[in-house]
Amino acid sequence: MITRTALACMLLALFFSLSATLASNPVTNQDAPAVPAELNGFRGIMTGKLVEKGDKAFVFEIQKIKKVWKANKAEQPEKAVGQKVTINFNKVIEHHREKIMANYAAMSAGDSIEVEAFDEDGKFLSVKELLRKAE
Repeated sequence: MITRTALACMLLALFFSLSATLASNPVTNQDAPAVPAELNGFRGIMTGKLVEKGDKAFVFEIQKIKKVWKANKAEQPEKAVGQKVTINFNKVIEHHREKIMANYAAMSAGDSIEVEAFDEDGKFLSVKELLRKAE
């Protein structure tokens, strides 16, 4: 028979284990490269589907390249349509961070979203000033 103390210890261990897992929820989709070749140098807005959420990044399936900025260096970003990419929050413009994170908190996997993303030296894509549910 399990004592109350032992049961309490097991429940606490389970709680802390789950808390640690949830607190460090990484994006685990191994099929989503950070920056596919078609998006090297990308600067612009994409629409698509939120596939997987994590605390510091999300997996996004590109459905449309909506707009590219003058500083865009990706020659044919539309070739990335249909691909999954990982986009993080490392380079969010600071005065937009609160709104972007509030929008992100209200999103769920499967939502259609719009994101302004920049390729950061071929290492990763990052949200800049825009992340919202698509209209």
